Amino acid sequence: RTQGVQQATSLGTVRRVRPNDMNSFAYVVEHAAAIAASGADVQIDGVSNERVAGGEVALADYDAVIWLLGEESTADQTFSLAEQSIVADYLASGGRLMASGAEIGYEFVGQNVGPEFFQTTLHASYVRDSTSARTASGAAGSVFAGAALSFGGPNAAYPVETPDVIAPAAGAEAALLYGDGATAAITWADVESDARLVLMAFPFETIDTASQRELLMRQTLEFFGLPIVYEPIEYVLDNDHGAPEYVETGAWNTPTSSGYEGGTYRFIQAGSAATAKWSFDVPYVARGEVLLHYPAGGNRATDAVFRVDTGDVVETFTVNQRVNGSQWVSLGSFDFVPGAHSVMLDAAASTGGSIVVADAVRVVLTPAIDPSADFNADDVVDGNDFLAWQRGLGSVSASASQGDSDRDQDVDADDLAVWMGQFGQATTPLLQVAAPQVVAVASVAVASDDVAAVDSQDAAMALWQAWEFLHDDTASRPARRWNWARRDAWGN
Repeated sequence: RTQGVQQATSLGTVRRVRPNDMNSFAYVVEHAAAIAASGADVQIDGVSNERVAGGEVALADYDAVIWLLGEESTADQTFSLAEQSIVADYLASGGRLMASGAEIGYEFVGQNVGPEFFQTTLHASYVRDSTSARTASGAAGSVFAGAALSFGGPNAAYPVETPDVIAPAAGAEAALLYGDGATAAITWADVESDARLVLMAFPFETIDTASQRELLMRQTLEFFGLPIVYEPIEYVLDNDHGAPEYVETGAWNTPTSSGYEGGTYRFIQAGSAATAKWSFDVPYVARGEVLLHYPAGGNRATDAVFRVDTGDVVETFTVNQRVNGSQWVSLGSFDFVPGAHSVMLDAAASTGGSIVVADAVRVVLTPAIDPSADFNADDVVDGNDFLAWQRGLGSVSASASQGDSDRDQDVDADDLAVWMGQFGQATTPLLQVAAPQVVAVASVAVASDDVAAVDSQDAAMALWQAWEFLHDDTASRPARRWNWARRDAWGN
C-alpha cells in the first residue's frame, strides 16, 4: 500500500509523505471515535494491556472494557495467562467486554494454547482459521440486526489476512454472519450477574467505513446497557457524491444544466432498464422524512417511481417531475429500523414522459419515542393529563406538556386515544432526546495490545498527536483520557 506519492523536482525524485494516511498502529483511535460518535454518555480511557496485566489498572473500575487484539497470534500472544485470569474474573463479576481479533480462536483452540478459556470464558467455538469473506451482516434477531459492513478493504486500517471463523458456545448467540453464512461474531449474556460479552473474529478497526463502525459500536454499547443519547440526524445525498452513497445501473447521462447547489444531475429515458440509488445508515429506531430534489422540465416523467427501503418494508411512490423543481419535495415520513437503507429511482417502472431525473435526496431522522400521555410528567396518567390535552386540543407546533402524546406537534384525537389507553397507569418520565440529565457517567476502558512489530512508545506518541491525551493521575485509574474538545484542532 503506497503511503505517499513520488514527484520529480529539480533536486531529483521526492516522495511526499502524508502522515494522516500512514499506518500509525494507533487503533485505539478508531474505537474511541466510534464510541464518541455513537451518542454514548461515557468517559473513555485508553490503556495498554501490560498495565492491566500488571495490576496498575483494574477492569472492575469500568462499566465496559474493549480489548483490541488485531492480528496477534501465537508469536505475540492474544491474552496472556494473567490477562485470561483478569478477564475471567471481570466477566464473572458482571463486567461487559468487547474483544476483537483475527487470530483469537486460532491461537487458543487451533494451536491448543487454551481451548478452555476460549470456550468457557469467551463462550465461542473455533471452526477454522480463515474465510475468504470480507463482508458481514447482523444475524436476524441479534444485537447487530440490521448492521451491514465490509472490512479489510483498500480504505481499512490494514488488510486482514486470515479472519477466524467461530460459532457460539455455552449459551452464546451468533450476532454477525460473514457473507458466506459462517459466524463472524457472537454475543453472550448472563442473567444472574448481568455480564455481557461481544467477541468478533476480525479486528473492529479494520471495518471499512466510520459509519459502519459507529453503528456496530452503538449496538454494542446498547447491548451493554450504557446510556445512549439519541440525536437527530440529517443526510443530504447527492449524485455528485458517488459510491457508496450514490450508485446507478444503466446508461445514465449528464446534461449541461445544473442540479442541486450548482452540481450535476443525471437523466435517462423513462422505461429504460436502469436504477439510481441513494444509500444511508440509520443507527437507531427512527422516524424519518424523505425528500427529493430535481430540476423540473416539460419533458420529465409525470410518474417517476421511487422506492423507500425502511428495513421492514419497501414503499413505492410516484412523483411528477414536471412540477416543484429545484426545491425539496417530501415523499412522507417513515419508520426506520437500524441498519443500511436506500431510496431508489426505478427508471423502468417510470412512465408519463420522456426522461426521469436523479439529483439529490434528503433524509431527516429523529429518534422514535414511545407515545406517552403523562403530559405533566408526574409519572401517572390521570385526569390532570386529560385536562392538559383538552386545553391544548387543536394546537400546532405543540409540546408534550400541551397534550402532544405522539410527538407529531399536533394535539388531536390520536393523542386522546393514547391517553385513554394509558389512563391509570404509572409511567416513566418522558424521554429527553437531545440533552438528558446525566445522573451517572459510565466509563469505558479501551485496552490495546501491539498489533504489529512497533515500539509502544511510537504508538502512544501517534495517539497523542492525533487526539491529545490527558493524564488521569488518580490512583484508581492510571490511564490516558481523551480531550475530545481538541479533536477538530488536529484536523481529524
